[in-house]
Amino acid sequence: MSAIPRNPAAPPGWACLIAGAAVLAAGGALCASVARPAPASAHTRVVASAVGAAPIPEADLYDVRNQEDVVTAVFTPIPQADQIQFVLHTVPGVTWWKEIRLVDGSRKTLADQADFTQDAKHHTKVLTVGRSAVRKGVFVIYAKAKELGAHTDRYEGKVPVAHLGHRVDITWQKDT
Repeated sequence: MSAIPRNPAAPPGWACLIAGAAVLAAGGALCASVARPAPASAHTRVVASAVGAAPIPEADLYDVRNQEDVVTAVFTPIPQADQIQFVLHTVPGVTWWKEIRLVDGSRKTLADQADFTQDAKHHTKVLTVGRSAVRKGVFVIYAKAKELGAHTDRYEGKVPVAHLGHRVDITWQKDT
């Protein structure tokens, strides 16, 4: 199993410890995370939209930044090294329907592995998938309400085996 590479743009570990201590001293809270995984080219592909429009724009699986959406992710190590967990969050200003689902290679949703946000519901349940499913091929799909509220797949990518042992908190920060 290959490790998730350290983000070269991130500050050195000692700087994070000092900053974290300052946050705690001021009464704040910390969320531990690790660097973002390999570039999108390793695990992203263009797919057609559910309504037959133009192809969905290619985007990094965990970091979507385009004219329409901003979606980011934070990786946190978990003790279950043979699982990967996903949670979708939306910021308070993002209230239209958003979905995250895990599917197999034939695009069939895995049992109980889909959830959505909408209106005041800004967090999904934790979606969890194990090593054997990831090795067979699991894809994560982000969908959103588009014109006239049509639920439309927007982004997808294959979940790499190297991401096992992490929780991925995905935040949909902007939607136009």
